Amino acid sequence: MKHTFEKSTLVHRGDIFYVDLGKSDGTSTQAGIRPVVICSNKACNIHSPIVTVCSISTSKTKHRIPTHIPLLASETGLSRDSICLCEQPLSISKSDLLEYVTTLSEEHMERISDGLRIQLAL
Repeated sequence: MKHTFEKSTLVHRGDIFYVDLGKSDGTSTQAGIRPVVICSNKACNIHSPIVTVCSISTSKTKHRIPTHIPLLASETGLSRDSICLCEQPLSISKSDLLEYVTTLSEEHMERISDGLRIQLAL
């Protein structure tokens, strides 16, 4: 069921939601209904109808690269051990957010920030 989020709906950096990323285009780009982590800053999360997210995958066959940040179920509240794919940040409408899952710790978000810095060469 899709929730209708208003522009002012408060989401927080580190929140994980399910999102429908659409159909696969046959590449490694994530698709389908999957969890994503909110990576955008506080001002954007408060004032913008758009948020920046990174996809989360439970695939055990993905090659581990520096932009893959492990998220253990025992530490995160996720149902399965997962990885955050920092090489695939994307901006989506808050109206695309479906179901809230959990919120990651500051420590996890620091690791994700490191992964984003690597990906964006910052």
